[in-house]
Amino acid sequence: MSDSLRVLAIHAHPDDIEFQCSGTLARLKEKRCSIAMATMTPGDCGSAVHPPEEIAAIRRAEAKKSADLMGADYYCLEFRDLSIFIDDQSRRKVTEILRIVNPDIVITAPPVDYMCDHEATSSLVRDACFCAPAPNYKTGLWDPAPATDKIPHLYFVDPIEGTYAFGNTIEPEFIVDIS
Repeated sequence: MSDSLRVLAIHAHPDDIEFQCSGTLARLKEKRCSIAMATMTPGDCGSAVHPPEEIAAIRRAEAKKSADLMGADYYCLEFRDLSIFIDDQSRRKVTEILRIVNPDIVITAPPVDYMCDHEATSSLVRDACFCAPAPNYKTGLWDPAPATDKIPHLYFVDPIEGTYAFGNTIEPEFIVDIS
């Protein structure tokens, strides 16, 4: 792999990437890939103790620190927990982050998982991979990134514990040895 290979891991919440593909990202970093990590939300519903903005600040900082340890760039798209919806505005927001990073490889949530934010993220990221190189698909930002020159390769992480929402076991197509 070359220095120019760019990888974007994008998942719903802070800690999803770390739980599901940080070993793979570390292996790719060892191969001199450029790594970017993005979360759809800052994890604002991720505490029974702290109020939303306080826990969001804590979890956003944790995600940034995790990315720093990986030598990766970190982005938060600032959706709210349990409020990631598959609509045009959301698709354009996710498309913009793909255009900013311009990845060769995208790793994201599985299409079928145990919670709505993960499934919506998976669908939006899949759509954004296709939308990113379409120059007439405008993201609506004041200073938008240019369209990418290609559709990136898209990979889905396995759902937590290797099972879909109703306990059906998945069969992975390949496994990255991180030992």
